[in-house]
Amino acid sequence: MAMLLRKPDEWIDILQKEYIDNKKSSLTIAKEYGCGSTTVYRWLKRLGFETRGVADTLRGVPLSEAHKKAVSESLKGINTWMKGRKLSSETKRKLKLSSTGRKHTEESKKKMSENRKGMKFSKSHCEAISKAKVGTQNGSNHWNWQGGITPDSDRIRRSRDYKAWRLAVYKKDGFTCVGCGDSRGRNLEAHHKLSFANYPDERFNVDNGVTLCTTCHAEIHPELGFVGRGKQHAEAIGAALG
Repeated sequence: MAMLLRKPDEWIDILQKEYIDNKKSSLTIAKEYGCGSTTVYRWLKRLGFETRGVADTLRGVPLSEAHKKAVSESLKGINTWMKGRKLSSETKRKLKLSSTGRKHTEESKKKMSENRKGMKFSKSHCEAISKAKVGTQNGSNHWNWQGGITPDSDRIRRSRDYKAWRLAVYKKDGFTCVGCGDSRGRNLEAHHKLSFANYPDERFNVDNGVTLCTTCHAEIHPELGFVGRGKQHAEAIGAALG
């Protein structure tokens, strides 16, 4: 029976089932129920169903090889509208502003992740990205910048100069604690004979550094609440340090 002869109640049931629940296009529904796609579209509008557009109408419709070949031939030698074009600084600025604050949905993130799997960048491309980011992640430019709350002492202890000084001290002492002879690498620390805080000019002086294990180091700094081996051992270390 042609759909034009169906009652509105029948239309509602059919369109709810096929168009909404089964996600079928209006063209597919028209073929299955023996009418034109225009008829289906008109009833969708008349009954207040939200339509999905032309792209959805053609979804699932197979193209013949002849049709594919004809499309391919017609596009040969034709540039896309953006090919070879360069965007002005103003256009780039507007594009950036238009996407500022926009958040991707979880579904969108998943699709982007899937599309990027297996992608490989050339060495020159990686170098260009690295060069472009130089200076963009430091200080106030860093995403986790909190107004410069990191103490200067912590900043210095994380610096390359400090790490180089510490390694030089380890080498000087043969990677061995001068207090007890411990030589376990991860258990060693570099201690300043002249206080790090009170003698800034001596911070990177290798002769001002000495290798201690964590336990022996605790004996030197009881004010920090570290637990060592006791007063007698602390005095022995003090004597060894001069």
